Amino acid sequence: MKPTTSCSLWLLRSSCVLQCFSPLRGVLQYLKQNIADHKPVLDRLNKTGSALRQLVDTTGGAGGEDSERLQSLIEDDNARFDAVKNSARERSNSLDEALQQAAEVPLTLFTLSRRTEELCWGKGGCQ
Repeated sequence: MKPTTSCSLWLLRSSCVLQCFSPLRGVLQYLKQNIADHKPVLDRLNKTGSALRQLVDTTGGAGGEDSERLQSLIEDDNARFDAVKNSARERSNSLDEALQQAAEVPLTLFTLSRRTEELCWGKGGCQ
């Protein structure tokens, strides 16, 4: 295999990898930005929910059940937010790892091809 062919294959593969993963990277970046944008909203929800629970608790009556229900809703929203955040982070890390591995393979093949070519030419050419 000629060096230009090896390089061409590497460029083709790298280009394909980038084209395939670029949309996914964009979606994950968009999601991560949305998560960051909505964190203050969740923080306000937690603060408002806490204040509402205190208000419900001080009014007495059936406030205990209402307070527990409100707390449950807040905890559910926090759990859902954390699940989305963690999933986006895990997928982003997996994508970065896959891109890193994909970038290493062509370079290794190119290096191996060059070394084989050097050995063959040193012995008068490959058969």
